[in-house]
Amino acid sequence: MKLLLAGEIRSSFAMTEPDVASSDARNIESRIVCDGDTYVIHGRKWYTAGATDSRCRIINFMCKTDSEDEPYRQQSMILAPKDAPGVTVVRSISVFGF
Repeated sequence: MKLLLAGEIRSSFAMTEPDVASSDARNIESRIVCDGDTYVIHGRKWYTAGATDSRCRIINFMCKTDSEDEPYRQQSMILAPKDAPGVTVVRSISVFGF
C-alpha cells in the first residue's frame, strides 16, 4: 500500500460484468469466499479501468460476499494483486482516445 500511496504503482477498478447491468451494485454476480487464510474470487469483469497500465499492480475488485443481506449490503471490495494466480487481463480497449 505504501507504494500505491507514494504513486510508484497504480491500481485498477473492476466492477463492470459482461452479463448483467453491473453499474447497479445489486446486480454484481462475482463472488468472494473465505478459504482458510485467503480469499477466493469467482467472477469475470468486463471493463477494468487502468488494468493494462504497465504500472498497475493492484485490482480493486467489486464482488458479492453475502447474497442473503439487504440489497445494498451484499457487496464488498477486495484488493487483489494483479499477478495473483487466476488473474488474466484479456485485452486493452481505447478510452477517450488513448
